[in-house]
Amino acid sequence: MDAFKKYLTVTIANGPAWSLILLLIGLATGCETVEISTGDSEPASLSLSVFQSIGKFTIVTANSPSTEDLEFEVAPDETISFLAVAFDPNGPKSIRIRVISGGQFEIHDGDDALLVTDHTFNSVVVDGTTTDRFAAGGSCKFDSPDENMIIQAEAEDFAGNISISPRITLIPKNKVTATFTHSEIIRGELSDRVGLDWQIENAETASIVAPLVFPAPFIIRHMTDGWNVVIYQNITATLVAENSVSRVRITLNINYSKPDAPEILTFSTDPSIIVEGNSSTIRWSVRAGGPTLVNIEPGVYDGYDREGSRTVTPRSTQNYTLTAIASGNPTVQNREITVLPRCWNTPNREVWGARLNIGVSCWDGVSGIWS
Repeated sequence: MDAFKKYLTVTIANGPAWSLILLLIGLATGCETVEISTGDSEPASLSLSVFQSIGKFTIVTANSPSTEDLEFEVAPDETISFLAVAFDPNGPKSIRIRVISGGQFEIHDGDDALLVTDHTFNSVVVDGTTTDRFAAGGSCKFDSPDENMIIQAEAEDFAGNISISPRITLIPKNKVTATFTHSEIIRGELSDRVGLDWQIENAETASIVAPLVFPAPFIIRHMTDGWNVVIYQNITATLVAENSVSRVRITLNINYSKPDAPEILTFSTDPSIIVEGNSSTIRWSVRAGGPTLVNIEPGVYDGYDREGSRTVTPRSTQNYTLTAIASGNPTVQNREITVLPRCWNTPNREVWGARLNIGVSCWDGVSGIWS
């Protein structure tokens, strides 16, 4: 155990990453001191692990002789660590790490860091004893971000038996990149909207979660796209995009303030009293901060002109209702046009201050001529 502790001290001082240190500390708890033997015929068991931590910890391990060659997708611009562990009840002598192609690995010689493609790490021997477990590790360096890197480990015991790990091929893969923004509030006559805009690269899956907009996560099927959504209160939208080596999460907080209802400046009828068969002109003008729907019923106007006029010829007294809607806020006013009959019975009837008893009276409502 003392021999392993001595080795462990050197490894921690020169180790490439905190994750490698934690694994080595874990090995210490199961390590035993053994007498060196040169007479056994069984090679050491050997495992080679490659791992990185980008958002979430990922690791792949090739064990000798039980597994086949493996592949591991990695982000080449991140620290990629390896750890080879040999176990032999009579003590492993050494571990050799080889980069077959595509890169180098980093080792430390004192204060200097060296990049090599082939290196043998020797176990520590004290008074004819060593430990039944021996570990060697470092960090991988790609020659090119577009080229695979292949590594392999060998272990030798004191009897000269050799064990070889399966190969691990490191496949460089670009990390996810993403942007997620929103537009200014787009005012509408019936509702307001906001544009969600995103750009995503290298993702295998991507979704947007916005509880007040999408009842369930909205799966982004087009990696460069946008979406206009109705907004009526503050919303929080979160984009999540990931692939096998990285994960991106972006949250937008979108504040919403409801605008004032539109103001009806003018809504008039001229004249407001007509004789049957004559016409009246309805005029309107509306002020609002955004697109405004103007509706005058019954059947006068339905559109987006904030001011205008229409001529109507009601057959009887009629109430007209103007509704102006902006951002879902309505403002309503009413006007009435009174329709008088052209002819009527007037026995003993007062018309414009004169008492008439002429039977049937008719008025054209325009010239003031009675008949």
